[in-house]
Amino acid sequence: MANANPQQAVKIQRRMNSRRIQECFIEGRHLSLENLREQMSLQDPQNPMMTYLGKQIPPYPTPVEFWVSNVAHVTVKSGFEKILHSEQFRPGAGGFSWWGLKMNKDEIKAAETEKWPFLETFTTSPPFKPETSRYGNYRFTFPLSELMKWYKEQNCAGKEPVLRMHETVTYKQEIMYTVLIHSPEYNEHFREYPLLKESEWVRYQDGKIIWKAQAICETHWYQFVSGEIVK
Repeated sequence: MANANPQQAVKIQRRMNSRRIQECFIEGRHLSLENLREQMSLQDPQNPMMTYLGKQIPPYPTPVEFWVSNVAHVTVKSGFEKILHSEQFRPGAGGFSWWGLKMNKDEIKAAETEKWPFLETFTTSPPFKPETSRYGNYRFTFPLSELMKWYKEQNCAGKEPVLRMHETVTYKQEIMYTVLIHSPEYNEHFREYPLLKESEWVRYQDGKIIWKAQAICETHWYQFVSGEIVK
């Protein structure tokens, strides 16, 4: 796996996003928590994320594999009105149209195993709160398989879209893996980004995103001890 190769150069960069919030990012990689902790301690030890990464966390489910069928585009009222007026999802920040996973309770339940039952108790981080978003109050939700079909027909001349590892992005208490989807026509333009199949933590299969989540709790109020949840 590309992420597991310690010889690959990792450069942590900072920028201000479209919401005027500072974020750190690593291009072309989906770093594990362990690798991110190691690299950040070397390159940016004062980063607020280090407080989160350095916590002594009680036992809880990790990693957990979720198969997610739906994605959502979240926006504010002005963005919502523009989409309705144009009947299009136009590129936003960075020239991309941004979509996030829209997980449901059935998908959380399906990820439970004999080793990790009761996942709903632990799934408290933002991706598991489908009715709330820090990006806006207006949401468009579609099955990813349908969205990929439309994209293939409208943007790829009937050819299969290409999926690549885009970035690992960090905030104070959030780590986000982004996936770049583009037409084969732009293979040369985006060739510096490895294909998604090289990611250890995110895959695409059968019209679903398969996310191998390493940190599913926003705050760790519970721990898992000998098959039981302890608060």
